Amino acid sequence: MIDYGNKEKINFIGNVAMTLNPSLNELMLESAYKIKKNKGKSVNFKVVLPSNAKYMRKKLIEVNNEEYLPDIITSVGFEQIFDDEFIENFIKKGVFYSKNNGQINEIFDKSGCIDPEGIYEIFAATPYVFLIDKNKLGNRPIPTKLGDLLKDCYRNQIIVNGEKGKISFVLLLYIFKEFGMKGISKIKLNVKDTWHGSKMAWIAGNASEDGAAIYIIPWIFAKACPKVKSIMVIWPEDGAIISPMFLISKKSLNETSREIYNVISKEKFGNIIAKSFYLSASSLVKNNIPRTSKIKWLGWKFIRENNIYSLKKLLR
Repeated sequence: MIDYGNKEKINFIGNVAMTLNPSLNELMLESAYKIKKNKGKSVNFKVVLPSNAKYMRKKLIEVNNEEYLPDIITSVGFEQIFDDEFIENFIKKGVFYSKNNGQINEIFDKSGCIDPEGIYEIFAATPYVFLIDKNKLGNRPIPTKLGDLLKDCYRNQIIVNGEKGKISFVLLLYIFKEFGMKGISKIKLNVKDTWHGSKMAWIAGNASEDGAAIYIIPWIFAKACPKVKSIMVIWPEDGAIISPMFLISKKSLNETSREIYNVISKEKFGNIIAKSFYLSASSLVKNNIPRTSKIKWLGWKFIRENNIYSLKKLLR
């Protein structure tokens, strides 16, 4: 079920936020078992780690025939399914078509997350909030919106998601969209270091000199941070930026692939997503966030008017 070549028929391939991967894999196995038992049909699928970009490229970009593409694909952030070659070979040729019929969770709907061209679906997202260490913040003002992070008073006082000294590309995209290259220069001056969210949650609020006054952190890790008096969580007034989890599916799905699509997009997995402190786009799911919260979405116009891969090289 897992080891197959480029030319083998695949129902699904994709990834989700790493902590959700085990749950998705379990639901896929459960669904595959039921389909095999009730209909006698096998299901080929692969839930991959977000870091396994080479595997995803082999299965998506290096395939030159629609027939051998997976019926359903999910992707975290702006990677393979926004690759120029993939867009030219398949997206622009109308291979994929959205099936959510405009029925998504209100917070996503209000933010314009429905693709007007009816191709991509956002089925979930990771929201980013501000984790504030009041002791290290001192007399500086508490940031309440994205643009506040560019102020000179936060020089070398911000830690963000990233690895090996590289600021999260998702954050850079949002900064660039709203504040241009001037904003990129300012955020880079203010960022002290790049950490995984788990490290932020562990260090924030203690006396370590490695820490900072402000952490731009995924909601899931902000919720995991020990409750100490010096720590406060700010959901940005102008909306928490989101790292989307995308889904694309072929225009015509057979019965088996349609059931796999439902595993990803419907209520059961949506509730797991929400309870794990991500955001589900299912209209049947209540997300576990503050009642008045908003999210900030890059927008489909921005995505389609910019070469995402060229921006990645420019902004980093």
